[in-house]
Amino acid sequence: MTHGFANTIVTLSKQQTDSPDDLVLNQYLGKELLKPIYDILLSEICKLGEDIVITPKKGSVSFIRKNQFALIKPAT
Repeated sequence: MTHGFANTIVTLSKQQTDSPDDLVLNQYLGKELLKPIYDILLSEICKLGEDIVITPKKGSVSFIRKNQFALIKPAT
């Protein structure tokens, strides 16, 4: 079993109570000035095609086609 597959199993097995929108909003608490940058990047990445999978996590948002090709993490 590869590391990526094992990570997917663990992620799927955890009970996630936050919605994807809540995960993103929580990332930008205290960093509200960075949220417009995220929104612009999200808009531009979505223009690349409908096969893009957007995966918000607790501290970042992954963008995946066949492989993850971008990761947005609010940092100052």
